[in-house]
Amino acid sequence: MPGTGGFGGKRPAVPTPPGVEEDDGLRAELRRLRISRPALVLTKRLTPSDRSREKARLVLPEGLVRTSPLLGMLTAGERHLVLTGDGGGLPVPAFDRLGRAYAMALKRDRSPTCRSYRLTGQWSLFASRHAMHDGDAVEVRAFRPPAWQARLESRGEGGLGMALLLRRPRGQPTPPAAVNDAAFWSYRERGAADGLLLLARTAPRRGDGGVQITVP
Repeated sequence: MPGTGGFGGKRPAVPTPPGVEEDDGLRAELRRLRISRPALVLTKRLTPSDRSREKARLVLPEGLVRTSPLLGMLTAGERHLVLTGDGGGLPVPAFDRLGRAYAMALKRDRSPTCRSYRLTGQWSLFASRHAMHDGDAVEVRAFRPPAWQARLESRGEGGLGMALLLRRPRGQPTPPAAVNDAAFWSYRERGAADGLLLLARTAPRRGDGGVQITVP
């Protein structure tokens, strides 16, 4: 029927993707995009170079990429951008476990001495928001939201997205001094914290400089 989007006016129930049950923000974003099962593409053990904000890229060895489903998921246009690096590579919107978006790009390193692929763009922002340690790995999952396919059909690229999940070795806790509590808040907790911050900024000030909050 017109205006119902083919679902009788209701959005279909989307099961929780395996492996991200605890990630409320990411789950909400995947539901919004109508993604039920983002495909596990590869898992990369992070090197000191990957964890460096200054390097600002995640290096994916050619052997790891070629044995993964990643290249097979690309259209001819997308593969061209990845292999040639034209325009900075293939634009890939990515999301972390809290559902925060990052503008990434995937391209092959064209250096004859370095056979690898690189995820660039806002990787340094992703690294700065996550406490990364020796032995950690990043799990790369890929998906194609139906709403992005119009661009894919018109331009031959632009319909691929990724979820990047930081994984630690089983049984290895995060050192207390390295924990960034804000990075592990759920989207509900972050929303409540943002509301309290806004209240503190807009509330009238007392003579002693403190915040005056009136409770109805």
